[in-house]
Amino acid sequence: MGKHKGWLSVRVRMTGERVEDAVNECIRTSLVLTDVKRVDSRCAQFYVTSNSLGTLEDIAHRTGCTLETVSPSKTDRVKTTATRRWGMAAGLGLFVLTLFLLSKMIWNVNIYGASPPLQDELENQLQEMGVKQGGFQFLVPDADMIQSRLMEEVEGATWIGMQQNGTTFQFEVAQQSLPEETDNPSPRHLTASKTAVIQRIFAEKGKPVVQENELVHEGDLLISGYIGEGEETEAVGAAGEVWGETWYEVTVSLPRERLQETLTGKEASAFKLRLFQLNLPIWGFQADEQFSDHVLNQKEYQLSVWNRSFPFSLRIENYQERRTTSQDTEDIITQTKKAATTRMERYLPEEASIISEKILHENARNGKVKLVMHYKVLEDIKSETPIIQGE
Repeated sequence: MGKHKGWLSVRVRMTGERVEDAVNECIRTSLVLTDVKRVDSRCAQFYVTSNSLGTLEDIAHRTGCTLETVSPSKTDRVKTTATRRWGMAAGLGLFVLTLFLLSKMIWNVNIYGASPPLQDELENQLQEMGVKQGGFQFLVPDADMIQSRLMEEVEGATWIGMQQNGTTFQFEVAQQSLPEETDNPSPRHLTASKTAVIQRIFAEKGKPVVQENELVHEGDLLISGYIGEGEETEAVGAAGEVWGETWYEVTVSLPRERLQETLTGKEASAFKLRLFQLNLPIWGFQADEQFSDHVLNQKEYQLSVWNRSFPFSLRIENYQERRTTSQDTEDIITQTKKAATTRMERYLPEEASIISEKILHENARNGKVKLVMHYKVLEDIKSETPIIQGE
């Protein structure tokens, strides 16, 4: 048996007539004894882990031996020292915690390449996510989530890059550069891009050739680029708005029976200080027992100063209560309609709007719910057709 004295190892002395039987019984029960030394015929000393002392006491009692602790474990000595000098221990712990918090605080947020209005919008979005001077790094989302949210929420940016240098967050912005519109476009007609019923038409340049409530098909002329009559006819770049009622059918299917997992909004957090493979609870001692079903998110932050990592870290465990329910057919149909509408809205241009919707066909078989939805949409149906000279 080799020497192995860990943080939980306790040096004990066993005395009795059957000390050898006690040691053999420990080996049979897989109780690990290390650095075993025989003092005399009735006494032996060895190391055993502190959590195995109860089993060792039972074996000693059965063999008629007595146990005596010669040297407590390093963990016990640290606890005893901390208890006796609690003021120093508390001050050291407070200093380490303060140093850790200072190293994880955001000191600077720099934005490069953005115009003043865009920079203000970026700063507002970043403050909502906690990325601001005086904020803490472990309370903000990760870099990928920050970049993704900025690209979704901030208009006018083609690309936003993020880089973290210690306590400084840097953002590089590439703004959109739109080509200037030509005041005098080349001669053209405005024609229908799809079949529709005209709802309203306004000709800024050119001559309208259709009226409201008129049915048009793809390619039909809407606003002519020719103005004037006879020899005074002139070709211009037709411009204006033509809004029409169009129709779409969307087919969507979802599983008939689905388990829906939702978060109730209740959550609990536990803070632990990880030191030399030990997890020391700081706050939220029973957070993992508050919910029968939960989602666990963990983050661990290691203290580093001047590119040197210390052998302790702060672990934050966030428990969010989760509820699993089975959806009925009516809920599935509602979700299927919502999925169809979402697909329709993604397909349509931003300025288009859905006038009405209805279910054309509903079918529930083979474990799926299938819906065919019909949509009436109001959208701009014009398209540009150049006027060929000599036409």
